[in-house]
Amino acid sequence: MERMSELASARPANSPRRRFRGVRRVVLIAVVVLVALALVAWRPVLTGLGRFLIVDESPVPSDVVVVSGGNVDRILYGIELVQGGTAPRLLVLVSPADCSAFWGFRCDQAIVQRLLEMGLRREQVIIEERSHSTHTDAVYSRQDMEREGLASAVVISEPFHMRRISWAWRRAFADAGVRLTFTAIPFERTGIRLEGWWTREDELLFVFEEYVKLGLYWVKGYL
Repeated sequence: MERMSELASARPANSPRRRFRGVRRVVLIAVVVLVALALVAWRPVLTGLGRFLIVDESPVPSDVVVVSGGNVDRILYGIELVQGGTAPRLLVLVSPADCSAFWGFRCDQAIVQRLLEMGLRREQVIIEERSHSTHTDAVYSRQDMEREGLASAVVISEPFHMRRISWAWRRAFADAGVRLTFTAIPFERTGIRLEGWWTREDELLFVFEEYVKLGLYWVKGYL
């Protein structure tokens, strides 16, 4: 036994076994540090992914407020901007699906009647019923604005939708000489939040779909 102890104590300090233990200790410490950093950083990273989708410019006096899609929150905010003096007219981009889902009636003159009941005058309302996507929103809005002689617009939608809108619209209006302002509906008006968006199903799907659609739009040349 004494002989074995003497042999053990005589083992070189840099023996392979000791070197392996040292490397293993360094790797373990590195893994712990990386896991700790990930736990600290993942929230800011995910928040940043949501924040990137937001484009929110202060509304400025313009010729028209454009509501991209027939969502009730968007239309109500558009009416508020018009009645507040941002623009004298409201251009609403809708489709039959929008009207059926959000308004409960067909997309025809009935939507104009509903807007009149909300306080607008008939000459303030422009309805575009051909659109069925953010890309076609931009394309048909340009046609409508050129027809009406409108040279500036405030375009509104939900915060997470605004990055794709701004890119698609700038592409569609690239040579139009039109001033565009992109204004997000305030979060408190939409029922969604930036903080912790990945913990709630609606926001999670919204953000995921936006990144997928940004990729598709880039492939199609819409951005």
